[in-house]
Amino acid sequence: MNDLDTTLLQTFEKAVGINCFVTDIEATGVIPGDGYAFCDKCYAKQIAVYGRAKCDNLMEYAAYQSVRWGGKYEFLCPAGAAFIAASGLSRGVLKYGLVAGPFMMVPLADFLADEFSGLFGSDTKDIEEVAKLLPYIEPHRVSSLADMLFMVEAYSQHRDSEDLRLAEETSTRYNEMFSVMQNINDSDSEYAYPIDTEKKLQRYITSGDKKNAQRALNEILGAIFFSSGADFVTIRTRVTELLVLLSRAAIEGGAEPSRIFGLNRDYLREIGRFTNEEELSNWLASMLSSFTGLVFAAPDAKHTETIQKVMEYVNTNYMNRITLNDVSEHVSFSVSYLSRMFKEEKGVSLTSYINEVRIRNAKMLIKQSDISLSQAAYLCGFDDQSYFSKVFRKITGTTPGKYREQK
Repeated sequence: MNDLDTTLLQTFEKAVGINCFVTDIEATGVIPGDGYAFCDKCYAKQIAVYGRAKCDNLMEYAAYQSVRWGGKYEFLCPAGAAFIAASGLSRGVLKYGLVAGPFMMVPLADFLADEFSGLFGSDTKDIEEVAKLLPYIEPHRVSSLADMLFMVEAYSQHRDSEDLRLAEETSTRYNEMFSVMQNINDSDSEYAYPIDTEKKLQRYITSGDKKNAQRALNEILGAIFFSSGADFVTIRTRVTELLVLLSRAAIEGGAEPSRIFGLNRDYLREIGRFTNEEELSNWLASMLSSFTGLVFAAPDAKHTETIQKVMEYVNTNYMNRITLNDVSEHVSFSVSYLSRMFKEEKGVSLTSYINEVRIRNAKMLIKQSDISLSQAAYLCGFDDQSYFSKVFRKITGTTPGKYREQK
């Protein structure tokens, strides 16, 4: 858990009045930590009465079930207290669970008379006192709270992946610029501005090729920073010239002129506020992305958005039965047209992509837990064990059993 996750959980706690905690799915006997008086006393009572706690591994189980049921899971503990779990993923791997609880979904008298009484009998006065402190949540609100906890985790996961992506992009950009400056410095020949790279940059923008456009821009910026030395005024002037070049290339590529001119007005106002090369290069990378994104944006937007929606749908629902009709209805396209579009865009059929997502998640379950292979198959959307093994072998080149042995 990072600081962002902790802040989000604290915000959730204050907003809904339910304690939240994080459970490591690889740990055993997980119960809430300090401050959870009801769970502490209940756990100790179970040990005294039964020699073990019936809630051991319950939070780990809930984390897996939250993946199975679309990222969230509502459940009761053996004593009848209610909890909500949301799956904590890291790069698609289940690492932890976010759990909210305990709380009651029935009035105190009913709570003490149901599972609670069945678990401990009549000797419960010490626990009854702390049970009175549990918050009561109306049943119709619990589903909405589960949605909120799921969104907290989804937002945290998105921020983590987004921060990582930006850090990687920034590192790559600086490495490429430094490499250019080092090469110029080590060269015995006289420095010459990379005019050929500038022409390539124009072509990349015209075709909407963001990746190669950024690489060419890094090379040009490295040359500008090297040749200009510490004169930031000169650097800013050269970048302003680049802005004009990028604008014309975007318009030639099909971007709407009025939108480009509007961006230029904003950019020309902004460029004067930068005081160092780092700020300027980060801003220029963002500007380049905006220009290339506008090239042929109108005809390509719907196509790209549809593919993204399909992939998100599959990654969210892979544990359920998915048909091509389900996916096509989700994005409002015919099955035949969607299948052709997906194959052209991703290079694999939609059915193959669904199986790849399922097997990828099955591999994680097999490697990181001791659940049976049949359970792994079921949790990843396979009803037939033999079909699961067949698909697994086709994609990985080995059987699920051998894959577990090799982990």
